[in-house]
Amino acid sequence: MRAGAPGQRLAGIALVLCSVISFVALDTSTKWVSASMPLLMALFLRYLVQSLIATVTLLPLRGRTMLRTSHPRFHLVRGLLLILSSSLAFVSLSLMPVGGMLLIAASGVGAALHGARASMLAMEATEH
Repeated sequence: MRAGAPGQRLAGIALVLCSVISFVALDTSTKWVSASMPLLMALFLRYLVQSLIATVTLLPLRGRTMLRTSHPRFHLVRGLLLILSSSLAFVSLSLMPVGGMLLIAASGVGAALHGARASMLAMEATEH
């Protein structure tokens, strides 16, 4: 896969940064919520609100075709993994400060960004 123009690369970097900011906001709100309600209720409400927003936004644009899939097993596995990762994040945030969790996550993001930078440099070197 070839990288896009420099403007597209900058847009990609901006999207990654927005993703990290969203992750920080989500983890902080998760910490607040996990202190005031049980884990399963918090997860249920999180995904209920997410599903309602997605349905209200996408159903008028795509109609009922958005509800059909040719690979239901993959969606089931993805859903189970999402519940597992969310549960683990909620539990970890109840056991440690948000800063510790974000430090661990940021070190992973930093490694990913470093790897992306190295990949971009390697692609630029092969283009010339």
